[in-house]
Amino acid sequence: MSGNRFNFYSLKQAARLGMIAFSLLALLAACGNGSSTAPSVAGATATAAASNIGGNLSTHVPVPTPTGPTAAVSMITPGGYTFSFNPSTLTISVGTTVIWTNRTTTPHTITSDTGMFNSGLNDPIEAGFTFTYKFTKPGTYKYHCALHPTMTATITVT
Repeated sequence: MSGNRFNFYSLKQAARLGMIAFSLLALLAACGNGSSTAPSVAGATATAAASNIGGNLSTHVPVPTPTGPTAAVSMITPGGYTFSFNPSTLTISVGTTVIWTNRTTTPHTITSDTGMFNSGLNDPIEAGFTFTYKFTKPGTYKYHCALHPTMTATITVT
């Protein structure tokens, strides 16, 4: 009958070994190089923001800090089930890099109405991630979120 007895000591040791193995695997996964391809279109890049809301840092490749002037735009939820860019109108100088940060829990895109820049519909900007684009020519640039067409904004470059 002793062969049928449940050995709690062995179970406890197996549980400890399992927790150690799981911890090691989690540590190795966190140390991964995140070498997937980030969208890149004529100066545009996508990367994880410092405050990673979505918890998926392996989706985008980190890029160096932009040189020169920068301006910030946030993707927000002002209330209810609506989304918007904040600010919705922005005036910047030539050579300024705009950094969009998704501050919602929903994926979004940064899509130029003329095709000049695009964060990518197949790899949208997840919660906590950013998209950057350096504006090198003067003009008025309207853009939207391809996933939420009522989300629109305009950047004027002088």
